[in-house]
Amino acid sequence: MAFMDAYRKRVLTMEQELDKRAIREQSLKEKKEALELDIKLLKSELKAKEEMLKDINIAIIRKGEVE
Repeated sequence: MAFMDAYRKRVLTMEQELDKRAIREQSLKEKKEALELDIKLLKSELKAKEEMLKDINIAIIRKGEVE
């Protein structure tokens, strides 16, 4: 009887550990997805700023041509 109780406790502990691991994995997956979205946003912002700098450079060149 004691063996069965110990076995049940061990199985319950293993199931709890698996549940904890699944929760951690889900959390890590969500964090990864959030970071990937942040990277896409940052790349988009960088591209927009590069375009703005090109426009500024063109404006400076044109202003120099006018003067």
